[in-house]
Amino acid sequence: SPLRRQDTSGQVAALQQRCSHLEIERDKLADQLALLSAQSRTALQDELMLVAARAELVEVQRQLTLALELLGAREEEIDDLRSTMLEQKTVFQTQIEALLPT
Repeated sequence: SPLRRQDTSGQVAALQQRCSHLEIERDKLADQLALLSAQSRTALQDELMLVAARAELVEVQRQLTLALELLGAREEEIDDLRSTMLEQKTVFQTQIEALLPT
């Protein structure tokens, strides 16, 4: 019957329109998924770089601590040598003064 065909045609048109809208929505979601996947990869790369940078920072801090300890030890050695040198200078001056006629 013609009425039934019109009703079926209307349903087909409505379903085709619905299908078209769903395809558009699917394409939008696929684009969003691609964007989010790229952002996720970038975030993962950033995280890996951050982990590496933190490990490098820990190593640099360790080396700095060691260098400061060595510097402190050298300064102690220098202070000891200065003290010894001043003591020797005093001893030599006393010896020289003892040898000089008065």
